[in-house]
Amino acid sequence: MTGKLSEHKRAVALLKSLPAPLKIVIPGNHDLTLDRAYCSEHPRLYEWDHDHTEEELTEAISLYTNDEAIKAGIVYLVEGTRSFTLANGAQMTVYASAYTPEFYDWAFPYPRDLDRFNNSESATPSNPVPSCDSESDPGPSDVYAGKAVNLMITHGPPKGVLDKTATGQDVGCEHLMRAVQRCKPLLHCFGHIHEGSGSKRMMWSTANNSVLAAESNTRMQNYDLLSEQQRMFVGYIDATNIRHGAETAFVNASIMNLQYEPVQKPWIVDLKLPKAP
Repeated sequence: MTGKLSEHKRAVALLKSLPAPLKIVIPGNHDLTLDRAYCSEHPRLYEWDHDHTEEELTEAISLYTNDEAIKAGIVYLVEGTRSFTLANGAQMTVYASAYTPEFYDWAFPYPRDLDRFNNSESATPSNPVPSCDSESDPGPSDVYAGKAVNLMITHGPPKGVLDKTATGQDVGCEHLMRAVQRCKPLLHCFGHIHEGSGSKRMMWSTANNSVLAAESNTRMQNYDLLSEQQRMFVGYIDATNIRHGAETAFVNASIMNLQYEPVQKPWIVDLKLPKAP
């Protein structure tokens, strides 16, 4: 809720209990103590009764980055691109970003008019989103060069995709949307806008680099692989037929509703990834 050490410890304990071999973690606007720059300017916002100490900030981050976390498969990313070779021999290249447009003085903010995702004459971000140069599946050299991002994980949504608030406003980032249009990942998952929870599949136009159609039919051929309990409590997308550069699956994976009750379903998404060299 506000980045207290007790909250981080519960989150890490949950992550360690999961049997997944790789657990990519990015912080978000509620993780106050994971954003040192924020804490130096806002030491006592949101129910904190004392300044954030250097010891608290160091311990909060170390919970996700120490040897015990690494042994449990936790990988902590704030912003940038990283490749992983999975146990089944697949290559997965991820772009991650914890940052969202500034909103009521929460952590990891940026001014809404600032573009931190695309290089341009007026913007030179530190960690721009890589582009996808073709519709075909990328080769190993493209993967290692950071040109073929399979998966985008951002805390907030892009403009116009699962970002509508209860008041009917689309509050996603337009710069992030332009970056997604360039990157064309297989999957882009995010949260932040609780009432936007859900999924879409969108096709890309190669002519003008824009969206052609939203919400293509989701294949369910692997649905029978889920247990009866999973079918009740998770959302499922079979995205194994998505071609890199032609289509993207979007998931707003917010668990909390607007009342901060954890009632919204988590997601299982099947992807077909390129083979690692």
